[in-house]
Amino acid sequence: MRPVFYYIPIFILISARVYGQEAASLVMRESGRMDLPGAEGLTLTCLTRQYYGLAQWNASGAGITLTRSQDASSLFLVRDGIPGFSFYHLYLSHRHTFKPVSCLLQLRVSLLVVENHLPALRLGGTLDLRLPLGERSGFGLTLYDFTSFLLPRVAPARADPLVRLQAWQSPGRRLGLCATFDLSPSHPGPLSVGTRLRLDEQWLIFGTASFLPVGFTLGSVWSSGRLRVLFSLQTGVPGLTPTVIFQQLPH
Repeated sequence: MRPVFYYIPIFILISARVYGQEAASLVMRESGRMDLPGAEGLTLTCLTRQYYGLAQWNASGAGITLTRSQDASSLFLVRDGIPGFSFYHLYLSHRHTFKPVSCLLQLRVSLLVVENHLPALRLGGTLDLRLPLGERSGFGLTLYDFTSFLLPRVAPARADPLVRLQAWQSPGRRLGLCATFDLSPSHPGPLSVGTRLRLDEQWLIFGTASFLPVGFTLGSVWSSGRLRVLFSLQTGVPGLTPTVIFQQLPH
């Protein structure tokens, strides 16, 4: 098991107005694009994922995000593992917008707990850059576990480095398109392409297809007042992976 979430190519393209979902997306290594926050305040987020439908392998956690003008700071606590082998992660994130570029730095402190062994400490970090091209398109670059690139020989910093290239386009208010490509020291890919469709003010559906390896994801987002619920189901060769994210938005 890796000291961060194993990458599952889930596509999320939500026309939300808060950064809380974006911090959660980085925690879970999901591809996605978020807009600038429209409401300042505190966002509460709970998330859970059942890897490949296995009762033994679960990742669950909770976090808070404080949004102020063009800044957003987040804290997430996550447990990822199986009985007898678990990672306990603390994620600290901060995003700032230097118009037009948006930059997010996310640091991770992990405690590896293995049965009949002493706990071990692991360190990591993620850097995310977004460059919009007008109001409806843009590019993104994400460096997951950049500490592994900088300190490849330091044991506490060894993790799962990954470079993700991302592009998005919104032909209309209800329709959005997105493509991502991952590069890691172990292998290139997957290449993922996806779309989202807003049905009304409450419901949004999304889907993505991935290649190298082959897989697809279907999901929906339901919003009502200050509550937002996301459900997605990803499938591939190993099995089905459901993900659920709850959010309580600012007033």
